[in-house]
Amino acid sequence: MSNIDDARTALMRAEAVPTRSRLAALAHRFIAVTVMGVDAGRGIRWTDIQDLDGAEPTWTLRASTPFQFEFVTPLSKQAVEILRVAKAEPHQSPLVFPGRDAPHKPMSTETLSKLPLRAGYRGLDDLLSWRRVFTLTMHDLHPEDGTLIRECLGC
Repeated sequence: MSNIDDARTALMRAEAVPTRSRLAALAHRFIAVTVMGVDAGRGIRWTDIQDLDGAEPTWTLRASTPFQFEFVTPLSKQAVEILRVAKAEPHQSPLVFPGRDAPHKPMSTETLSKLPLRAGYRGLDDLLSWRRVFTLTMHDLHPEDGTLIRECLGC
């Protein structure tokens, strides 16, 4: 995946795959629309979300995530909708996307990679590609904004 059209097709194909875990499908989409990466996306806690139903919802990525510093990012309306659906799921966990058999642990990367694998992609490699597609697309559209693009990604 190296452009936005490929990314859209990949997301639609992965979402068309039947899954036993609605949360896995939601987590996959959340990772795609936020482009913050697999580890950050699967480890998100409800306490990391601020103002979900307000005018300016944000997600605070703790320094313990792949980032070495706390990073606050605004949430798009698509990300907010995913979180609202996830919140309505019948699970009792401080994690937004908990493991099925261990709700106190984040959903496994293996679980997340099953959707793209079943859709004919390489699995985890494609989950990591969302950040690459965003970076390439933004650099193509706004080559003068390299610093801003890196800041959007928390780099």
